[in-house]
Amino acid sequence: MEGIGDRLNGAWVRAWLNDPKAMRATARMPSMLHGMDQAAGDAIAAFLMLQGDGEAFEPSAGDPLEGSESFLRLHCIACHTEPGFGPDPEGQKISLDHVAAKFQPGALKAFLMRPQAHYTWIRMPDFQLEPAEAEALASYLRAATEGVLEFGSAPEEALASTGSTLYSEMGCAACHNAERP
Repeated sequence: MEGIGDRLNGAWVRAWLNDPKAMRATARMPSMLHGMDQAAGDAIAAFLMLQGDGEAFEPSAGDPLEGSESFLRLHCIACHTEPGFGPDPEGQKISLDHVAAKFQPGALKAFLMRPQAHYTWIRMPDFQLEPAEAEALASYLRAATEGVLEFGSAPEEALASTGSTLYSEMGCAACHNAERP
């Protein structure tokens, strides 16, 4: 969870918490908020959005056409559905349709350059991308997928405090580490 608030969009985190399998059919995370109201997801998302050091990523300004060529050359289609084509009907490939909504502007480029930086268990290979290639690929993925989900204003301290309590009570730390405010 280190730096999650710097990398991910709060609305996407909230949607993920509410129903991980709706976001990705192959998600291993269970639906932890089943039977709870929307406020619980909002609170935990607010808490998670405070997990970061305020690192700002420069928005990607690469050429989407070059990025689509990299997508093909790197054989991303082996593990992902093509952006804009929705989930894999057989559930074998990861959809990229939520990429623009998931990542903060610029954070996708950083992820593509070092996929294992925050997810040591991730199956995505490190393609050793040059910054310009990662920027072009990020620009292509953002342009080809759904827009950013709005989280609203910055997380309120009281809401984040409630989220911190819920995070602990629900046992989230059994699988994830996060600093308590």
